[in-house]
Amino acid sequence: ERMSTRSQVTIVMEGCDWSDKATLYHHCDGYPEHIIPCIAKARELIGDDYNSGRTGKVAAFLCAAHPGGFEPEGSNELHPDIEYHYTLHLVNTQGGCLREKPTWYIEIRQPRQAFSAAPTIERMKLTTKRTLFEAVAKKYARKEVR
Repeated sequence: ERMSTRSQVTIVMEGCDWSDKATLYHHCDGYPEHIIPCIAKARELIGDDYNSGRTGKVAAFLCAAHPGGFEPEGSNELHPDIEYHYTLHLVNTQGGCLREKPTWYIEIRQPRQAFSAAPTIERMKLTTKRTLFEAVAKKYARKEVR
């Protein structure tokens, strides 16, 4: 049984005139078999309208998809004790206009040796390259997020 598998999800907005990024912390069950279905549930809740391309809105829906699981961070710094890091790219192709249905991509990383001494993205191994979120969600699909 897996427990206390810490992780972070960084949400990055792309394709707009401004940039935005938000990071959420997840204290336990941070492995892909749990986190990817949580993100899929948030994607389902938010739908395909323009809000699915906004960093803050997506962060809020992730928290709603797993209340008590995700915690908004005050910064985008990585925790030294995480075992997984997810980067969720929200790609807006029309500048984030109200008619846009943004595309989501995801990357998954795991720490390399000595990560905890200096936790940076460069000290993590890319285990899932930037991939269309729906493709990764199919791989980790399950019936219910707990």
